[in-house]
Amino acid sequence: MEAVQVDGNNVLEVYDKIYTLAADLRQNPRPVLVEALTFRMRGHEEASGTKYVPAELMQEWAAKDPVENYEKWLLAEGILSETARVQVRETIKQEIEKGWQETEAAPAPVADDARELADMYAPVESAEQEAVASSEQPAPKEIRFIDAIQQGLRQSMQRYPELVLMGQDIAEYGGVFKITEGFVAEFGKGRVRNTPLCESAIVGRGWA
Repeated sequence: MEAVQVDGNNVLEVYDKIYTLAADLRQNPRPVLVEALTFRMRGHEEASGTKYVPAELMQEWAAKDPVENYEKWLLAEGILSETARVQVRETIKQEIEKGWQETEAAPAPVADDARELADMYAPVESAEQEAVASSEQPAPKEIRFIDAIQQGLRQSMQRYPELVLMGQDIAEYGGVFKITEGFVAEFGKGRVRNTPLCESAIVGRGWA
């Protein structure tokens, strides 16, 4: 597959490369892998933090901040004035504040069990299927949401040998919430795979 690299922190370089590729692909459709080199300045999620990242590495990439550097370039080129820069920032702050005030004023959502369950589960097609499904279910009990996810994944992995789990740190580490802990020992590394994906995915039998 054709592949190209771009400086993911350079706004103009990313725009130019994607614009050029898009125009070319409309004339000559084909897969192209674009690797945008960048760096995450915050933790994968708020609890993890960035203490494991060397301070000098954080400083190096902080100097490459795409928004700040693009702003400096616009100012240096005379495309953006200092007055306009302040106005843009103020406009954005006002939009955020307006949206927050609207959110605060909105009524709290009211859950509807029937509606939520209908969004999650496909309807049973027949009374016979419903009886079979009911017979397979253990007696109901209250459990944590993450335990319910783990049980659902394990049941599906046991029921469908062609299912594969893929996600960031979900194999030996068991995922950040330990939902897939023990899955490698039970199902093997061929079916529980670490990938650069930020969220877990299930593939096979039409799942995604």
